[in-house]
Amino acid sequence: MIDYKINPVDWYSERKLIYTPKHFTLTTTPITNESELWILSTLTGRYSLTSGVSDGDTDFMFNMNNYPSFEDPKEALIYELKWS
Repeated sequence: MIDYKINPVDWYSERKLIYTPKHFTLTTTPITNESELWILSTLTGRYSLTSGVSDGDTDFMFNMNNYPSFEDPKEALIYELKWS
C-alpha cells in the first residue's frame, strides 16, 4: 500500500509566482536546480525568480542568473544560510 501525504498549500495554491511582488524579499544567492528542489520540498511559502535587479550594485544588476525572492523574510534568510 502506498501512503501519500498531500500538502494543502501545494495542492490549492500556486507557490512559484511568475512575477515578483514588491513586498517579497530578494536574496543575493543565485538559484540552482538543486536549491529550487530544496525550496519546494522544505519551505512552505510563496516565491518567485528574479533575474538581476539593481540595488545600487552594478555587478548584481547585469548578472543574468536567477535569484529567488520570498514572501516570508524568514524563508529568505533560511535560503541564504543554506545556499550562500
